[in-house]
Amino acid sequence: YHITGAVALTHSVAIPHLDIKPRNIILFGDSTEPFGYTVKINDFSGSLNISGRGWELRRITPAYADPLAIITGFGDYDYDVYSIAMTIIYTLTSSIPKHRLYLNTLLLNDLYNLGLPLPPLSEEEQDLRIFAEKVSEIIASHSREKLREVLQKMSSDVAKLDEKYIATLLQDIPKNIMLILFKGLSLKKEDRYRDAIELYVDLEKALQGAFKWL
Repeated sequence: YHITGAVALTHSVAIPHLDIKPRNIILFGDSTEPFGYTVKINDFSGSLNISGRGWELRRITPAYADPLAIITGFGDYDYDVYSIAMTIIYTLTSSIPKHRLYLNTLLLNDLYNLGLPLPPLSEEEQDLRIFAEKVSEIIASHSREKLREVLQKMSSDVAKLDEKYIATLLQDIPKNIMLILFKGLSLKKEDRYRDAIELYVDLEKALQGAFKWL
C-alpha cells in the first residue's frame, strides 16, 4: 500500500520508476510508523526519457518486467503497475509465477539475444511446458511489430494459469484485492491500471477499515 502510494506520487509529477522490485524497496526504522519502519523506493536509473518516444528501458528484471514493454523496449506508467502487482504477489507467496517468468525470459532471449536460463519444470507442470512451447512458436512466427498484438490475444491463456498458479496461493486474501492484482497484471493494456495513482485509489478503497492506520 505505502509502496504504491510512493510510486503514485512520482507518477503525479511524470516520473516512472521502471524497475520496481523487492531489491529496490528499502525499509528504514521509524518509531512513528505502526510497524516500526517506513518504506522508501530506491534506484530510479532504470529508464531514459527519449523525446517523442517515451521511456526507453535501460534495465530489465525478468521476474517483474511488463512483457508488453519488453517487446517494444519502451515503458510507461503502467509498467510500474505491473511490477508493483508482481512484487506484492512475491511478497505474499515467496515465489514468482513460472508461467509469467517463462513468458518474459523467452521474449528477452529471442528479442535481445540474452541467453537467460529457463527455470526447470517438474513432471506435474505439463501445462506450463505446453504454454512455453506455444509462446516460443508465437515469438518465432510473428514480427516484433505484430508480437504485442498477438500476445494480448493470449491473455485468456495466461489468465487460466494465473488462476492455478497465483490465485490458489492467494486464497486467504480478500477477493477484491486479488482482482486488483490481476488487473495490474493484465496483458490487455486497455484493461490494466494506467498508472500507480489509479492502483493506489483502488487499493485504498479495498483496504479501508482493515487497518486503522490507513
